Amino acid sequence: MAEQMDHPLRDSVVLITGGGRGSGRVHAEQLAFSGVRTVLVVGSADELEEVVGLIGAGGGSAPCFVVDVTDAAAIRDLISRVEREKGPIDALINHAGARGPIANAWECDWNEWWRVIERNLGAATAFCRAVIPEMVKRRRGRVVNIVSDAGVYSSPTVSAYSVSNAALIKFSENLALECQGFRLSVFAYHPGRPPLEPGCEAFQQASAGQLASLLSGAYDSLTGRYITAYDDLDLLVARVGRPVAAKDYRRLRASA
Repeated sequence: MAEQMDHPLRDSVVLITGGGRGSGRVHAEQLAFSGVRTVLVVGSADELEEVVGLIGAGGGSAPCFVVDVTDAAAIRDLISRVEREKGPIDALINHAGARGPIANAWECDWNEWWRVIERNLGAATAFCRAVIPEMVKRRRGRVVNIVSDAGVYSSPTVSAYSVSNAALIKFSENLALECQGFRLSVFAYHPGRPPLEPGCEAFQQASAGQLASLLSGAYDSLTGRYITAYDDLDLLVARVGRPVAAKDYRRLRASA
Protein backbone atom coordinates (compact mmCIF):
# COMPACT_ATOMS: atom_id res chain seq x y z
CA MET A 1 0.00 0.00 0.00
CA ALA A 2 1.26 3.51 -0.82
CA GLU A 3 2.05 5.92 2.01
CA GLN A 4 -0.79 8.30 2.77
CA MET A 5 1.30 11.08 4.29
CA ASP A 6 2.53 13.96 2.13
CA HIS A 7 0.92 12.65 -1.05
CA PRO A 8 0.69 15.57 -3.53
CA LEU A 9 -2.98 14.84 -4.32
CA ARG A 10 -4.21 13.93 -0.85
CA ASP A 11 -7.86 15.05 -0.41
CA SER A 12 -8.13 16.07 -4.07
CA VAL A 13 -11.00 14.70 -6.17
CA VAL A 14 -9.57 12.76 -9.11
CA LEU A 15 -11.81 11.10 -11.70
CA ILE A 16 -10.34 8.20 -13.66
CA THR A 17 -12.01 6.65 -16.67
CA GLY A 18 -11.04 3.11 -17.61
CA GLY A 19 -10.11 2.40 -14.00
CA GLY A 20 -11.40 -1.16 -14.06
CA ARG A 21 -8.49 -2.87 -15.78
CA GLY A 22 -4.86 -2.63 -16.88
CA SER A 23 -2.73 0.34 -15.96
CA GLY A 24 -5.91 2.32 -15.28
CA ARG A 25 -6.67 0.01 -12.37
CA VAL A 26 -3.12 0.24 -11.07
CA HIS A 27 -3.23 4.03 -11.12
CA ALA A 28 -6.66 4.03 -9.48
CA GLU A 29 -5.55 1.69 -6.71
CA GLN A 30 -2.40 3.66 -5.94
CA LEU A 31 -4.29 6.94 -5.75
CA ALA A 32 -7.09 5.50 -3.62
CA PHE A 33 -4.59 3.86 -1.24
CA SER A 34 -2.87 7.24 -0.83
CA GLY A 35 -5.82 9.16 0.51
CA VAL A 36 -6.83 10.69 -2.81
CA ARG A 37 -10.60 11.06 -3.25
CA THR A 38 -10.64 8.82 -6.31
CA VAL A 39 -13.75 8.36 -8.44
CA LEU A 40 -13.70 5.57 -11.01
CA VAL A 41 -15.57 5.10 -14.28
CA VAL A 42 -15.59 1.52 -15.60
CA GLY A 43 -17.16 -0.27 -18.51
CA SER A 44 -19.10 -3.07 -16.80
CA ALA A 45 -20.68 -4.18 -13.54
CA ASP A 46 -18.14 -7.02 -13.31
CA GLU A 47 -15.25 -4.56 -13.47
CA LEU A 48 -16.96 -2.37 -10.88
CA GLU A 49 -17.34 -5.20 -8.38
CA GLU A 50 -13.78 -6.42 -8.86
CA VAL A 51 -11.97 -3.09 -8.62
CA VAL A 52 -14.03 -1.86 -5.65
CA GLY A 53 -13.24 -5.13 -3.86
CA LEU A 54 -9.51 -4.83 -4.54
CA ILE A 55 -9.35 -1.23 -3.38
CA GLY A 56 -11.38 -2.05 -0.28
CA ALA A 57 -9.13 -5.00 0.55
CA GLY A 58 -6.14 -2.68 0.40
CA GLY A 59 -7.67 -0.24 2.86
CA GLY A 60 -8.82 2.34 0.33
CA SER A 61 -12.18 3.42 -0.96
CA ALA A 62 -13.40 4.80 -4.27
CA PRO A 63 -16.93 5.29 -5.59
CA CYS A 64 -17.26 3.56 -8.93
CA PHE A 65 -19.71 4.14 -11.77
CA VAL A 66 -20.57 2.21 -14.92
CA VAL A 67 -21.15 4.40 -17.96
CA ASP A 68 -20.92 4.11 -21.73
CA VAL A 69 -17.89 6.31 -22.45
CA THR A 70 -19.15 7.01 -25.97
CA ASP A 71 -22.46 8.45 -24.70
CA ALA A 72 -21.90 12.19 -24.29
CA ALA A 73 -25.25 12.81 -22.58
CA ALA A 74 -24.64 10.04 -20.03
CA ILE A 75 -21.18 11.46 -19.36
CA ARG A 76 -22.55 14.93 -18.69
CA ASP A 77 -25.11 13.49 -16.27
CA LEU A 78 -22.41 11.49 -14.50
CA ILE A 79 -20.11 14.50 -14.08
CA SER A 80 -22.98 16.56 -12.65
CA ARG A 81 -23.71 13.80 -10.15
CA VAL A 82 -20.06 13.40 -9.13
CA GLU A 83 -19.57 17.13 -8.55
CA ARG A 84 -22.84 17.31 -6.64
CA GLU A 85 -22.02 14.34 -4.38
CA LYS A 86 -18.22 14.42 -4.14
CA GLY A 87 -17.30 18.04 -4.83
CA PRO A 88 -15.38 19.79 -7.61
CA ILE A 89 -13.21 17.58 -9.77
CA ASP A 90 -9.58 18.66 -9.36
CA ALA A 91 -8.12 16.31 -11.94
CA LEU A 92 -9.35 14.15 -14.81
CA ILE A 93 -7.43 11.10 -16.02
CA ASN A 94 -8.76 9.72 -19.30
CA HIS A 95 -7.69 6.08 -19.27
CA ALA A 96 -10.60 4.44 -21.11
CA GLY A 97 -9.60 2.94 -24.44
CA ALA A 98 -9.52 -0.08 -26.71
CA ARG A 99 -6.87 -1.87 -28.76
CA GLY A 100 -9.11 -2.70 -31.70
CA PRO A 101 -8.75 -4.89 -34.77
CA ILE A 102 -5.32 -6.20 -35.79
CA ALA A 103 -5.01 -6.38 -39.56
CA ASN A 104 -4.10 -4.28 -42.57
CA ALA A 105 -6.24 -1.15 -42.62
CA TRP A 106 -8.24 -2.22 -45.69
CA GLU A 107 -8.94 -5.62 -44.18
CA CYS A 108 -10.33 -4.42 -40.82
CA ASP A 109 -14.02 -4.51 -40.07
CA TRP A 110 -15.07 -0.88 -40.47
CA ASN A 111 -17.38 -0.83 -37.45
CA GLU A 112 -14.67 -2.25 -35.19
CA TRP A 113 -12.11 0.20 -36.58
CA TRP A 114 -14.35 3.22 -36.00
CA ARG A 115 -15.38 1.99 -32.54
CA VAL A 116 -11.74 2.30 -31.46
CA ILE A 117 -11.66 5.92 -32.64
CA GLU A 118 -14.81 6.60 -30.64
CA ARG A 119 -13.45 4.98 -27.48
CA ASN A 120 -9.88 6.29 -27.58
CA LEU A 121 -10.46 9.78 -28.93
CA GLY A 122 -14.19 10.39 -28.58
CA ALA A 123 -14.45 9.30 -24.94
CA ALA A 124 -11.55 11.49 -23.78
CA THR A 125 -12.95 14.44 -25.70
CA ALA A 126 -16.44 13.94 -24.24
CA PHE A 127 -15.14 13.79 -20.67
CA CYS A 128 -13.02 16.89 -21.23
CA ARG A 129 -16.06 18.74 -22.56
CA ALA A 130 -18.04 17.71 -19.48
CA VAL A 131 -15.38 18.43 -16.85
CA ILE A 132 -13.40 21.43 -18.11
CA PRO A 133 -16.16 24.10 -18.02
CA GLU A 134 -16.31 23.92 -14.21
CA MET A 135 -12.51 23.88 -14.02
CA VAL A 136 -12.50 27.04 -16.14
CA LYS A 137 -14.90 28.73 -13.73
CA ARG A 138 -12.64 27.84 -10.79
CA ARG A 139 -9.46 28.55 -12.79
CA ARG A 140 -7.99 25.37 -11.38
CA GLY A 141 -7.60 21.84 -12.70
CA ARG A 142 -5.50 19.35 -14.58
CA VAL A 143 -6.22 16.79 -17.28
CA VAL A 144 -4.10 13.80 -18.23
CA ASN A 145 -5.01 11.93 -21.40
CA ILE A 146 -3.41 8.48 -21.30
CA VAL A 147 -1.88 7.61 -24.66
CA SER A 148 0.48 5.09 -26.22
CA ASP A 149 3.71 5.51 -28.13
CA ALA A 150 1.77 3.93 -30.99
CA GLY A 151 0.52 7.48 -31.54
CA VAL A 152 4.07 8.75 -32.11
CA TYR A 153 5.76 5.91 -33.97
CA SER A 154 4.56 3.81 -36.90
CA SER A 155 2.34 0.92 -35.81
CA PRO A 156 1.25 -1.13 -38.82
CA THR A 157 -1.73 -3.51 -38.52
CA VAL A 158 -3.14 -1.55 -35.54
CA SER A 159 -4.05 1.57 -37.49
CA ALA A 160 -7.19 2.47 -35.51
CA TYR A 161 -5.28 2.29 -32.23
CA SER A 162 -2.32 4.21 -33.63
CA VAL A 163 -4.37 6.91 -35.34
CA SER A 164 -6.65 7.46 -32.33
CA ASN A 165 -3.65 7.86 -30.03
CA ALA A 166 -1.95 10.26 -32.43
CA ALA A 167 -5.15 12.29 -32.56
CA LEU A 168 -5.43 12.30 -28.76
CA ILE A 169 -1.87 13.57 -28.44
CA LYS A 170 -2.65 16.39 -30.87
CA PHE A 171 -5.96 17.09 -29.10
CA SER A 172 -4.09 17.39 -25.79
CA GLU A 173 -1.63 19.84 -27.33
CA ASN A 174 -4.40 22.04 -28.72
CA LEU A 175 -6.49 21.78 -25.56
CA ALA A 176 -3.52 22.88 -23.45
CA LEU A 177 -3.16 26.05 -25.50
CA GLU A 178 -6.88 26.76 -25.20
CA CYS A 179 -6.71 26.27 -21.42
CA GLN A 180 -3.59 28.33 -20.72
CA GLY A 181 -5.51 31.51 -19.98
CA PHE A 182 -7.60 29.69 -17.38
CA ARG A 183 -4.67 28.22 -15.40
CA LEU A 184 -5.47 24.66 -16.46
CA SER A 185 -2.83 22.13 -17.46
CA VAL A 186 -3.23 19.27 -19.94
CA PHE A 187 -0.82 16.40 -20.57
CA ALA A 188 -0.66 13.43 -22.93
CA TYR A 189 0.95 10.68 -20.86
CA HIS A 190 2.29 7.31 -21.99
CA PRO A 191 2.49 5.08 -18.89
CA GLY A 192 5.02 2.81 -20.55
CA ARG A 193 5.08 -0.90 -21.28
CA PRO A 194 5.75 -2.74 -18.02
CA PRO A 195 8.29 -5.55 -18.16
CA LEU A 196 6.85 -9.03 -17.93
CA GLU A 197 8.69 -10.41 -14.93
CA PRO A 198 10.26 -9.57 -12.58
CA GLY A 199 9.69 -5.93 -11.60
CA CYS A 200 6.33 -5.36 -13.27
CA GLU A 201 4.65 -4.19 -10.08
CA ALA A 202 7.49 -1.82 -9.20
CA PHE A 203 7.37 -0.32 -12.70
CA GLN A 204 3.60 0.23 -12.52
CA GLN A 205 3.89 1.87 -9.10
CA ALA A 206 6.63 4.16 -10.41
CA SER A 207 4.41 5.11 -13.34
CA ALA A 208 1.55 5.88 -10.93
CA GLY A 209 3.89 8.02 -8.87
CA GLN A 210 5.00 9.98 -11.91
CA LEU A 211 1.38 10.48 -12.94
CA ALA A 212 0.62 11.90 -9.48
CA SER A 213 3.58 14.26 -9.87
CA LEU A 214 2.14 15.57 -13.14
CA LEU A 215 -1.15 16.24 -11.37
CA SER A 216 0.50 17.92 -8.38
CA GLY A 217 1.18 21.21 -10.18
CA ALA A 218 4.95 20.91 -9.91
CA TYR A 219 5.31 20.31 -13.64
CA ASP A 220 2.68 22.63 -15.11
CA SER A 221 5.32 24.21 -17.35
CA LEU A 222 5.17 20.97 -19.37
CA THR A 223 1.50 21.46 -20.22
CA GLY A 224 0.64 20.36 -23.75
CA ARG A 225 3.48 17.90 -24.00
CA TYR A 226 3.64 14.20 -24.71
CA ILE A 227 5.39 12.66 -21.69
CA THR A 228 6.30 9.06 -20.97
CA ALA A 229 6.99 6.96 -17.90
CA TYR A 230 10.63 6.82 -19.01
CA ASP A 231 11.14 10.59 -18.88
CA ASP A 232 12.91 12.53 -16.16
CA LEU A 233 10.39 15.31 -15.48
CA ASP A 234 12.93 17.58 -13.83
CA LEU A 235 15.23 17.25 -16.83
CA LEU A 236 12.38 18.09 -19.19
CA VAL A 237 11.52 21.18 -17.16
CA ALA A 238 15.16 22.26 -17.22
CA ARG A 239 15.42 21.80 -20.99
CA VAL A 240 12.09 23.16 -22.16
CA GLY A 241 9.48 25.46 -20.74
CA ARG A 242 6.87 25.75 -23.45
CA PRO A 243 4.40 23.31 -25.04
CA VAL A 244 5.73 21.44 -28.07
CA ALA A 245 4.13 19.27 -30.69
CA ALA A 246 4.39 15.49 -30.46
CA LYS A 247 6.35 15.51 -33.72
CA ASP A 248 9.19 17.28 -31.88
CA TYR A 249 9.38 14.58 -29.22
CA ARG A 250 11.97 12.40 -30.97
CA ARG A 251 14.29 15.37 -31.39
CA LEU A 252 13.83 16.33 -27.74
CA ARG A 253 14.72 12.85 -26.51
CA ALA A 254 17.67 12.62 -28.88
CA SER A 255 19.15 15.77 -27.35
CA ALA A 256 18.61 14.63 -23.76
